[in-house]
Amino acid sequence: MTMSLEYHILQKFATGGISQLYLVMLPNGRKAVLRQLQVSKMFSIRLQRQFRYGVTVHKALSPHRNIAECYECGSRLLRPYELIEYVPGENIKSLLSNRSMLLAQYSLRILQEAARGLAWVHQRGYVHLDVKPENFLCTNNCSDCNGLMVKLIDFDTAREASDKGPRKQNGTPSYMAPEQFRRKIATQASDVFAFSVMAYQILTRANPFEGNTVKEKLHHQVSEKVLPKPPIERNPDIPEALNNAIMMGLTKRMEERIPNMSAWCKMAFPT
Repeated sequence: MTMSLEYHILQKFATGGISQLYLVMLPNGRKAVLRQLQVSKMFSIRLQRQFRYGVTVHKALSPHRNIAECYECGSRLLRPYELIEYVPGENIKSLLSNRSMLLAQYSLRILQEAARGLAWVHQRGYVHLDVKPENFLCTNNCSDCNGLMVKLIDFDTAREASDKGPRKQNGTPSYMAPEQFRRKIATQASDVFAFSVMAYQILTRANPFEGNTVKEKLHHQVSEKVLPKPPIERNPDIPEALNNAIMMGLTKRMEERIPNMSAWCKMAFPT
């Protein structure tokens, strides 16, 4: 597919992973993001396939309230691209780092919105495989939480949920489930583990698996002998149902964990 939507580049937006992002203006006056494979990565067949497949997944997931919409995708001068929704605001990692009042006031709403986005990925038959605070964009265009939206991004590591074969595991180590380290496999339950780590951080401002070094933290994350302190013990205001969902989501054995985000949502937010 060749590019059909016209646009005007406003500025270089960001560089991350294998992509280059530009903020652009569409003819209707709306801003969008042009996301392209980095020029330096164009000669890698593996990265070309990874980028193109991620775009295909993204297109299949659009539209949804909690997914940054993919307007168009294709290739221009052999360089794959996608035009995606511009989401004004910050990602959840930035909100955590800055101790944002938005996160403090509306943490439950933000978690609900984020969980629905990932649940949609699972309902459509995919695994995201890089669930972390950086990949959830949060915007609040109004003075109350009714204008708050959270949108999931970055599907470059996604794959079909039916593909359970062992392979090199992509992702961010501090959010990866034990089976990704030990057995080199991942399922939707692996996404549930990563999301539960993120939920724990949002609600307690602490990590569920502690240690004096990165190696020690990862050891505690993988070991079945190390259980996290329930988040409700760190923050008594957490609803019991949400506390239980997070703890079930952090179960070390994949077979005993909540299997997908739809089930996690039902447990965490029963009403």
